[in-house]
Amino acid sequence: MFNVYTQCVSTMHPRMNAEDFQPVAGQVLQSSYNAFTILEFIGEGAFGKVAKCQVNGSNAIVAVKILKQEIEEDVEHELGMLEAIGQLNADQVHVIKLYEIFQHCGHTCLVFEMLDIDLFQHCLNKNSLYVNAIRPIAKQLLETLQALQYLKIVHTDIKPDNVMLINMKYLPYRVKLIDFGKALHYYTSKLGGMHQAVGYRAPEVTLGLPFTESIDMWGLGCLLAFLYLGFHLFPVHCEHLMLRCMKGMYTKYFFCEEDEFDRKAFIDLLKKMLRLDGAKRISPTEALQHPFITMSHLSHDPRSRDYLTEIKVDGMTISVYPDYTSRVAKARAGFNATRQQLRGLEGVKYGILYPGRLIIM
Repeated sequence: MFNVYTQCVSTMHPRMNAEDFQPVAGQVLQSSYNAFTILEFIGEGAFGKVAKCQVNGSNAIVAVKILKQEIEEDVEHELGMLEAIGQLNADQVHVIKLYEIFQHCGHTCLVFEMLDIDLFQHCLNKNSLYVNAIRPIAKQLLETLQALQYLKIVHTDIKPDNVMLINMKYLPYRVKLIDFGKALHYYTSKLGGMHQAVGYRAPEVTLGLPFTESIDMWGLGCLLAFLYLGFHLFPVHCEHLMLRCMKGMYTKYFFCEEDEFDRKAFIDLLKKMLRLDGAKRISPTEALQHPFITMSHLSHDPRSRDYLTEIKVDGMTISVYPDYTSRVAKARAGFNATRQQLRGLEGVKYGILYPGRLIIM
């Protein structure tokens, strides 16, 4: 069980209440065990703020989520989910690590490990990723969903913003899933409700039908497509447009498949993750055995021998090209051809797919 520690910093004015408390850089947050100096704010939303903090007396840097007082019911829900996943090894199943929970002037503060940037921001900088970079991300998140399935938990908010790189410089493409504030146990899920972000929302959720953990596989499929395409697969601002877009099903217009065995395997996995019928959607365990993850589709192709040269990085297998320059040039040419096809479609404009156009399925 997590322990919630209640203690206000002594430097606060004795008459200051929770409504008056406004965290600022340089302020110290005090728990029963540690003091955290706010260095800067790295996130803000309806829940409150996220501060980058230094643990006083050490060089350790952590992320402290300072929650608003008025969302007490939501706080209790998130704490319950964090307690449930706390029985897992956070590093092995690729979820964010929670260090401590305490109260500061009526506000619940959650102390998490400090991570790098989220995949959405990373793709803004990189535009999009090659499939050999997407593979380790897919494998890790499938292992995460497999672990959550064991706990009978649905995350319900799989999207690029909620997957963070651990340290791109030293641990490239090692990721962790964050934000369990909207997670649900299977047995508490109800029909209706605003589950999943628009654009990453499974059709059964949109239609108000019964849903299972397979909605997370749909969300992950949309996320992987985003990493490759550099834009959202479905409209993210209008649920009606998103539904209308789902009726087109012509993969070949969205991915250049010529002489690209690896890309074909990636597309095949996406098809299985984005089945309209949740009962027929591939499971995390099945997906971990898919050729795109195991790379078995490349083992019999002599042209892929270099690609299958492997290095081990902190327990992760990452495929690399020894002849990097020429291989990247070839991959870039194929990728640019794909992007040109995408830009040529009438239904693609500014990264938003308009109704009645062709969508992967």
